[in-house]
Amino acid sequence: MGPNRVNVTGTAFLVLLSAFTVLAAMACGLCPQPARGQGETPPPHTGPIDPAAGAWIAYRVERTKPDRTGPELFSLRVEYGFLPGEPLTEMSVRAGAVETDVQGRVTASRSFVVDTVDRSYTDRDSGEEGYWPYWLAPGLRKGEMATVGDMAHLTAEEVQDYEFKGLKLRAVKLAGGGLEVLAEQRTGLVLQLKRDGGDSLTIEDTNMLAQYPAWVYAPDASSLGESLSALEEEYPDLVEVSSLGKSSRGRDVWMARVTDFASEEDKRSVLLVAGMEGDAPEGSALLLDFLDEFLARARSEEGLARTLEGLTLYVLPLLNPDGMQRWLAMPDPRESVTLENQAPRNARLVNIDRNFDTRWKEADRDPESADYGGPSAFSEPESSLLRDLMEDIGFDIYVNIHTGKDLVTAPWNWSENPSDNPESPFYREVLADITRDLPLQSVMGPDRPAFGGSSTDWAYGGGGASSPACFEFHLRRPSPEGGASGEGGEYSMAREERGFISLYQPQVKAIYRLVENLHSYVGVEISSPELGAEINVPVDVRVQVRVTGIRPLPDARVRLVLPDQSVFKFSGGSQKEVALGDLSPGADMEAAWSLEGKARGREELKVVLESSYPEYDRIPGTFISSVNIRVSTQRTWIVILLLSVSMVIVLVFIAFSIRKQRRAEKG
Repeated sequence: MGPNRVNVTGTAFLVLLSAFTVLAAMACGLCPQPARGQGETPPPHTGPIDPAAGAWIAYRVERTKPDRTGPELFSLRVEYGFLPGEPLTEMSVRAGAVETDVQGRVTASRSFVVDTVDRSYTDRDSGEEGYWPYWLAPGLRKGEMATVGDMAHLTAEEVQDYEFKGLKLRAVKLAGGGLEVLAEQRTGLVLQLKRDGGDSLTIEDTNMLAQYPAWVYAPDASSLGESLSALEEEYPDLVEVSSLGKSSRGRDVWMARVTDFASEEDKRSVLLVAGMEGDAPEGSALLLDFLDEFLARARSEEGLARTLEGLTLYVLPLLNPDGMQRWLAMPDPRESVTLENQAPRNARLVNIDRNFDTRWKEADRDPESADYGGPSAFSEPESSLLRDLMEDIGFDIYVNIHTGKDLVTAPWNWSENPSDNPESPFYREVLADITRDLPLQSVMGPDRPAFGGSSTDWAYGGGGASSPACFEFHLRRPSPEGGASGEGGEYSMAREERGFISLYQPQVKAIYRLVENLHSYVGVEISSPELGAEINVPVDVRVQVRVTGIRPLPDARVRLVLPDQSVFKFSGGSQKEVALGDLSPGADMEAAWSLEGKARGREELKVVLESSYPEYDRIPGTFISSVNIRVSTQRTWIVILLLSVSMVIVLVFIAFSIRKQRRAEKG
């Protein structure tokens, strides 16, 4: 991706160039020099710089010097940009640090050049090395080391509680080379820095984690894995946890598979995904609380337990762990156009929910945009992981959870015209049902200008193994002030006993209704009795197709699939596919095939039901059911035995008759 140029105004509060660089600068002696005027807009810069770029970053810092008893408050502004002609992979940055007093007067300034490699940097002027705070190995535990390549800089000495404006954060203390760093455990954000014989710094108001206290509940990949594993340990008969794969930065994308593992019923599947955009942690927190409550209810409530006998729930609470971690360590992105545009995206600054191959070319092509769809469809590991999962499993319902206002939407995102959805009557009926008596709006199409490349459009259009009924749930963002109501308002951040799930009861109830009423929405049953077969005797295979839900099946076709090494073949004029026509809710149709062959053992045949609207590949999708054909030769051997006995009796009778006749002739 080539350099981007952005004019940035406003103030950003995050540590982006390492506070250790600041210490290095101060240690080398910040001497007063002429500086740009106060309040002047920074010049254009090239970027982006990972993890969060901005033309300048402002710190509010308390500094304690060895020869002074109390701390002094000052501000530090760091301006930076890529060096002209330097390759982006080398991450060479020109930086300038300007120190001001509480009245805003410049007291010191210094310019320097920094080379960065992921977590580490080297100051070209001083030769000193340090870390970007964001990549300070989040999740470190005591004894672990923060390393870059074969260089070990800091060792985690302990994990401790850190109180920040009344909040209890978990922080890891790291030390090495005369430097002591206290960093928030999940994001790696630097909270304090101390140097032997030098200044100590405490950073204030630098990130979203500090501004939004409830974000303490938003998970990173490590803590999320631990939370899901704890549920797996508590409910081993209902939960299986696995890593779906790795993010751009190598973090695990965790998935929980929830079902009654003792049940052998043919099961329907529902997929719940959150955290696709980095600045939307509400959905991740909600799904964790939802899983906790759902499993507890499934253990105690007979109705929900029975639902899990015929249902598998796939839950991905955090599809974009890199983006969320970066966002939590950001300053308020509203203070910077650049930061605001980077907030939703992944580590490679691509919006995952614009990276799917449905009208992808209509997605935003501007690399600086918050909606940048990437260099190509499925260019990102996160979108590819979700694609592969959908191609492997035929989901019946897909729910994607975002941040916004209290709203539920249905396809398409690429069109603002509801009539473009061929199933708009079906979706309107489901939306009305799941939002019944709930303070939730529902609309067909996007709640913003139309866009391409979304995961729901790709899934609904038949991109995966099936075309699930797709919905997007939008959650109002909590506010530190709390209390605002109405459209676009914000919930109170007060953390109730039941966590985030208490903030979003309408959405939770709507999800329960989708899960519990799945069969009445998209129900299709394909059944057949087990059949017996004789040697070289034709076998008639019959299946019954019943539409038990309210979703119609236009142009339905049912196909019988024989195994590769099957002993059967279609006999006479029997065709592999039988056309059933348009099936309305409540339809009950039969399909039949005639097979022949030398039957032996037991064979399993598969029936595939397909349905589609003429203008799309596979809407509403593919339903697959297996039909067991039990092959038995027992009756044939009985017949052969009876025939043999009969033949022996006949032969004996003939022989006896001949003998009797000969005696009569001799007499």
